[in-house]
Amino acid sequence: MQETLSPIEEDLNRLEVAIRQVKQQYDIFFAGAAPRQPFETKKEVDLLIKRLGNTPMQRFSDRYRYNSLAGKYQTYCELWAKNVRMKEEGLRPGARGAPPPQASQPPAESVVYRSRFKDPTSEDDNFKTFYDRYVEARRALDTGAGEVSYSTFLQQIAKKTEAIKSKSGCDSVAYKIVVKEGTVTLKAAPVKEKGK
Repeated sequence: MQETLSPIEEDLNRLEVAIRQVKQQYDIFFAGAAPRQPFETKKEVDLLIKRLGNTPMQRFSDRYRYNSLAGKYQTYCELWAKNVRMKEEGLRPGARGAPPPQASQPPAESVVYRSRFKDPTSEDDNFKTFYDRYVEARRALDTGAGEVSYSTFLQQIAKKTEAIKSKSGCDSVAYKIVVKEGTVTLKAAPVKEKGK
């Protein structure tokens, strides 16, 4: 049985396809195979991004996916504007709309959620929220990686927390769910109570 998509998911799918189309059209324009920029297609994407940006989204994964797509599109827009200027000045824009080597910067990491645990096994509500955010972040990226079960995740974090606590002598461990280069990772840091 096929899962029915919510209107938001359908709009996000439409946005993803539209961004891909406008990028292809700009690639064709910069390759010299099209006489003018794809203004109409770009305007449609601009309107869709604006409309979705003003739409309330209940699910974290939808908001995260929208932000990712909007950020990606913004990066493309800046690149296209730069390449258009270069083309007007008679310089060759980056091949196929790619940024010139000196312009490429390492992708910034995005912190999705933060939490702190003394003992994850005894902090049910707090840990459950942390686990849900981790799973949502992985689903939003749709990496195709298998889903980690709650009990396995709890065991891993409890083990890691104990190891960090015994090594550093801290009272609790702060965790961050981080998205970087299309992958979800966890970062842990010891936290010492003030006055100790």
